[in-house]
Amino acid sequence: MPNLIASRRQISLRVVYAGPGVGGKTTNLRQIQAQFPEFRMAELATAGERTLGGDFLPVALGAERVDGWELKLSLSSVPGQIQYADSRAAVLKAADVIVFVADSHPLRQQANLYALDDVRALLAAEGRKPGGVPLVFQYNKCDLPDAIPPEELDARLNPGGAPAVAAVALDGVGVFETLAEALDLAVAEARRYLARAMPPRAASA
Repeated sequence: MPNLIASRRQISLRVVYAGPGVGGKTTNLRQIQAQFPEFRMAELATAGERTLGGDFLPVALGAERVDGWELKLSLSSVPGQIQYADSRAAVLKAADVIVFVADSHPLRQQANLYALDDVRALLAAEGRKPGGVPLVFQYNKCDLPDAIPPEELDARLNPGGAPAVAAVALDGVGVFETLAEALDLAVAEARRYLARAMPPRAASA
């Protein structure tokens, strides 16, 4: 759920990067951090991959104020390995937008499906409808010689037609396009929340 800081007229939302282990979630955040050094992240090492998280002010991407409120995004990745379900659940519980980073390697398709089903199950366990949380798909590692084409991944993973971006996160390709899609969804979510939470007079003050 978005968080309002009335004294600063700031609304904060959490964008969570989910997906199979070593699929490119943390690589996305590292690319963002490299472009914006002021985006400071905390790092948690797990067996097999690292997870990151931190606050990012999307004004750096040209984002305008949302109905007079400054938008702040909290970006974080979740560990993809099976044994870290509790950690994933804790982070996804507060997600306002989810970026699902799928691996385009043909041998990772079951891992993609498992990770997506896991996200849906964890949201459902918190009483949240998976379709009620805005979602962006990123099809990473699309430069592999035998990569599954983005349109095929779309058919398998994204029948609902959520925004989708082909990417090579290691080279920065598609990283900021994905973030821009997530930002658009976060702005829409912030507007919906402000309309519910703030009386018209307070929202326009």
